[in-house]
Amino acid sequence: MRTPHVALQRRKAAIAKFDHKVKTLETLLEADTIENVPDNMRPTTFVEWEDEELGVLKFSRNALYETDEEYIKLHNRMKVVLAALAKKRSRPSKVENEVTRLKDKTEVLERKLQAFVNDYAMVRSELEDKNKEIIRLRLELQRIRENGSSIIRLRPVKKPSDNEKF
Repeated sequence: MRTPHVALQRRKAAIAKFDHKVKTLETLLEADTIENVPDNMRPTTFVEWEDEELGVLKFSRNALYETDEEYIKLHNRMKVVLAALAKKRSRPSKVENEVTRLKDKTEVLERKLQAFVNDYAMVRSELEDKNKEIIRLRLELQRIRENGSSIIRLRPVKKPSDNEKF
């Protein structure tokens, strides 16, 4: 069954408005300017949200097909953005912020410290391997020097040419 042209145009317009709303809300969150966004924004109020200044228009969800992949992606993005908005609006107290900031800083420093310890252990292991190799080579050199009188030097041999016979 073919979808009528008018329905396709309505769907395209609804998808464009939906996409614009999601992008606008993402931009507002990044810029931390969420004063113009209605309180308690949910998917139902998201559809109805209008703001001429931002160019945000309401749209009809009836024009969207819930099985359409493009709609599903936009809907999932909207959920993520609305969750981020709710999280940003439920800011903890200054003390909780400071504690969280210090915990985060501590975690970062612990990860850096662990990386330094891991690097040190790796370099230390390589150094020990090189020291063992140096000891082995010194012992081999000593053995060669001790046995040096019994070693006969090799003389270079000229390779016979095709004209020469053995």
